[in-house]
Amino acid sequence: MVPWRNYGRCSGNVGGSLAVIEREYIIRVLRETGGVISAAATRLGVPRTTLNAVMRKLGISRQDR
Repeated sequence: MVPWRNYGRCSGNVGGSLAVIEREYIIRVLRETGGVISAAATRLGVPRTTLNAVMRKLGISRQDR
């Protein structure tokens, strides 16, 4: 299991796909850490390179942060 998928149930987004929920969660953590990827990766419990790869896969850009 990916560490950030272990944050419990997501309320309110019953119809959303996992990718949408993951994307929103990563963007939220990035905003909370001022857009610093290494800080967000630490908070999410993954290596910075993994977070970068997931961000590319989910289409998260600098504008989203």
